[in-house]
Amino acid sequence: SLGVYCNMKSLSMSNVETVIVFRALAPLLVSVLDATFLGREWPSPRSWGALTIIATGAYGYAMTDEQFQTQGYLAYFWPTLYLFCHF
Repeated sequence: SLGVYCNMKSLSMSNVETVIVFRALAPLLVSVLDATFLGREWPSPRSWGALTIIATGAYGYAMTDEQFQTQGYLAYFWPTLYLFCHF
């Protein structure tokens, strides 16, 4: 499947930590898409707080990741594709 291919490309082009960080962003994406397209309830303020902490951690990781500093957004192409193909 496309998700498995993107995962393997992610692992070959970046490190395991990057793939884990992108995978940790999935609940944020799922909660927004569920509320937008399926008419489900938006996350509670407490859940938004937890999702914000996850997003802040991912941003902090990206700012300190050597691959991101040298390659820029290209370093995160396959992990991003993996995140979106997982749905």
